[in-house]
Amino acid sequence: GDTLLACDLVQHDLESVALNLPRGQVPFSDYRFMPAHPVLLELAAGFQPANGRLHQGRICTGDQFITNRTELDTIKQRFPDGLAVDMESAAIAQTCYLYNVPFLSFRIISDTPGVEDHASQYADFWGTMAERSFLTIWTFLSTLPSNL
Repeated sequence: GDTLLACDLVQHDLESVALNLPRGQVPFSDYRFMPAHPVLLELAAGFQPANGRLHQGRICTGDQFITNRTELDTIKQRFPDGLAVDMESAAIAQTCYLYNVPFLSFRIISDTPGVEDHASQYADFWGTMAERSFLTIWTFLSTLPSNL
């Protein structure tokens, strides 16, 4: 239920052996970790979400839904600074980067892979997710200066 403000994002399952690139490096690009927009990140530094605590750190994005502790531990071994996994954020960040659109990501943590009640955590999250996401973004947007 806590909120994560992404300082940067990485594709945890992207690997280009043929090009001899480190895991997460986007081929034919100059980035491995896609940073949040620095001005937006600075404006979000003191933000407090409507519910839960705010953490800042790296989101590790991949093409699979992470359901067990072994999968999560593998990602954490490859990217020790990762605080959350998801399936969307880095792809959105990459698109924004390519089109020079400022990007910032807030993620509300839905579940903890590998814990006993993982499935029920995830199922229960859907009952409150839309409202909590809206309140988080609305609260943040209301703190932005009008001249941004």
